[in-house]
Amino acid sequence: MAPMRWYLSCREITIGSSDDIYVAAATLSHNTLLVAWESGQVDRLTVDPTNAEITETTTVLGPSPLKAGLLGVLSCLVSGYNQTVQVSYELIMERSPNGDHIYSATPLEVRVFYPDTGDIRQIGNRGEGDWPQARLGCSVGLVGGTLVVVSGFKPCVVPDGVTVPPSPIPDMWCLDIQCSDSGVRWDRHTIPRRASRTFCNAGLRPAEMCNAGDCVMVSGARHTHSLSLAGERRVERVTYVGKAPQLRIISRTIEVDMDPCICFFFRYVKTNSDPDQYDNLVHMYDRVSGDATLCEPLPYPEEVTCACMLNPTTMIVVQEERLLLVELDPELFNIYTDVD
Repeated sequence: MAPMRWYLSCREITIGSSDDIYVAAATLSHNTLLVAWESGQVDRLTVDPTNAEITETTTVLGPSPLKAGLLGVLSCLVSGYNQTVQVSYELIMERSPNGDHIYSATPLEVRVFYPDTGDIRQIGNRGEGDWPQARLGCSVGLVGGTLVVVSGFKPCVVPDGVTVPPSPIPDMWCLDIQCSDSGVRWDRHTIPRRASRTFCNAGLRPAEMCNAGDCVMVSGARHTHSLSLAGERRVERVTYVGKAPQLRIISRTIEVDMDPCICFFFRYVKTNSDPDQYDNLVHMYDRVSGDATLCEPLPYPEEVTCACMLNPTTMIVVQEERLLLVELDPELFNIYTDVD
C-alpha cells in the first residue's frame, strides 16, 4: 500500500540569522504563532502562508540570564480558546565530585498569553507546597480552561559513559488557569507508576498532549493512553494501515489535532544493532476507527520536535533548526469526513 498523500507543499520559513534553537511553537491566533527558543526567548510571529514569509516579529519575552550549568530553557506551548499557555523550566547540568553528570530542572513556570489584548500573565508559585515538584520531560495539555501536567522524570545522575534510566514521577497536576491569582490552586492526582513512564519524554523536554474529549492523550507504539481530569486512565489499541513501527520508538510521538483526524510524527529504530539507523514516520490517526494510516514523509529528514496548526489548512512543523510551513491536501479532510 502506497503512503497516503497528505500535503500539497512543504516550504521552509526563514526567521533570520540566529544561533538559537527552536524548542516549541503554538498557535496564538489565525496565522499568528508563539515560538519559544532554547535561550528562553519567546517571539510572536505573523506568517503569510501564501508566500511562506514572516511579516512581523515581536519579542514578547526576553532570554533568560546566563548562569553556571544552564543547558537551556525547555518549553511547551499549548493553545486553547483565546489563550496560549507556556510551561517551561531551566535544564541544569552539574558535575559531582566523582565526575558524574547531574541533570535537574528548576520549578515549572507557567505563563498565559492572550491574543486579543497582547497581555501576558505569569501564574505565581507561592512556594507553599501546592506546586508541582521540579521535573524533566513532563507532558503538558489543556482541557478547556484547565492546564494539565503529567509525570516527568526526577533529577537524574548519569555516570560517564553509562545510560541510567531516570525515575518517573507518578502524578498528574491540574490547574484552573481562569482563576484569579489569589484563587490559583493545583489539584494533584496519583497515577499508576507503570503508566507514568508513558507520559514522560526521554528527550527531557516538556511535550504537548492532545485532547480526547475531556481527557488528555499521548500515543505509544501500539496504543493511545488517555487520562481524565480525575486521573482515570484509558488505553486503546492503534491499528496501523501500511508500514507499522516494528521496533522501538526512540522519540516522543508528536500529535497534532487536525479535526477530525490526528497527525502522528515519530522516529523509530530500524535495527536493534545500530541505534543510528532510524525512520521518521508520519501517520494519520482516525479517532473513530483507531486506524493509523502511513503518510508520505516530509522532505526534511530531521526529527520533528513539535507541530501545530497555523490555520485550518496549514500546519507549522518545528525542527531544531527550521520551521516548515506545510500546506495540507484538501482531500485529506474529505477522506476523514466521509469516514465519520
